[in-house]
Amino acid sequence: VIILKKHKDDYKINRKALSIHFHSIGIWYCDNDDFHKGRKYFLKSIQAYPYNIKYHARYIVSLFGKRFYKTVLKILRGLKKDL
Repeated sequence: VIILKKHKDDYKINRKALSIHFHSIGIWYCDNDDFHKGRKYFLKSIQAYPYNIKYHARYIVSLFGKRFYKTVLKILRGLKKDL
């Protein structure tokens, strides 16, 4: 969050970079079982740059709860390893 405040003028120009940071913060919160805050940052990410479908998907998956979210991510990470 400190980085976001420090570079807020840069992020006004580059909304995609802002979206990436918000998404990363959302992932961190969800990985640490704070889904309320995680979803909040996923939404901020989507609002900043709504064209990344992966961000929408992660937000939707998080709505189904911790167990579903972690199961889906485990499957997707396993698929990435196989590629």
